[in-house]
Amino acid sequence: GPKDEFIYIAEVNRGQNQMQLQKYNAKTGKFVKTLFEEKNKKWVEPEHPVYFVADNMFIWMSERDGFMNLYLYNTDGKLIQKLTENQWVAKDIVGHDDDGNVYFSGTGEDAREKHYYQVNTTNGKQKQLTRGAGTNSVQFSSDFNYMYDAWSSTTVPLKEVLVDVNNGKTKREISTAQNPLTKFVMGSAEYGTIKAADGKTDLNYRLIKPSNFDETKKYPVLVYVYGGPHAQLVTNSWMGGASGWMYWLAEQGYLVYTLDGRGSANR
Repeated sequence: GPKDEFIYIAEVNRGQNQMQLQKYNAKTGKFVKTLFEEKNKKWVEPEHPVYFVADNMFIWMSERDGFMNLYLYNTDGKLIQKLTENQWVAKDIVGHDDDGNVYFSGTGEDAREKHYYQVNTTNGKQKQLTRGAGTNSVQFSSDFNYMYDAWSSTTVPLKEVLVDVNNGKTKREISTAQNPLTKFVMGSAEYGTIKAADGKTDLNYRLIKPSNFDETKKYPVLVYVYGGPHAQLVTNSWMGGASGWMYWLAEQGYLVYTLDGRGSANR
């Protein structure tokens, strides 16, 4: 906690389907109480420590409703309110200000993107702070009045701007990168979705073709996937998350295909 009196530890059973948030005395190491527990028949994974917004209040990040959301608790383990109701993944809390606003990152509606948000711990109002479609990386000023936003997308190599957080206006354009790959012969990447086995869920793919692609020809295909819970290969960022060797291989006469399955991150 903020006063270093207590230590808060998420303890998970070996089957990883039950978690207890435990409170211990920091000086003696003695157990104080179980604040709350989470159970799921399949999987429980505490990925973030408690985040204190006041001496007696903290935020807990949990996937208990199917998506990573923010929950406001007091230090006795009482749920004050579910702060966010998003049907997408919150990623990280980056800070809070004196007005009760908490700043965090998340995918937003498109799982391939990364945006930054503000949510108020009193009224639960949420606001998206980043405007550029794509993958944003933000640093806030110490008072959270300004943010430095470096973002890219499949069409924007890198753009850096200074933004007024309160009105969302760009104060200064710091730099716009030129495409560093113009001197190379490169194929093109196609992005889209296919349906999962349930016939409903959209899965994101990237297909890289050679520069001299001929749609009447058959090509060998390299299927490059990962599919693990903390990996995402298809993103709306420069080169779409692809490595340079994928474009090189396409020039040798291959198609390079990547799909993020249902087990991959940020879904």
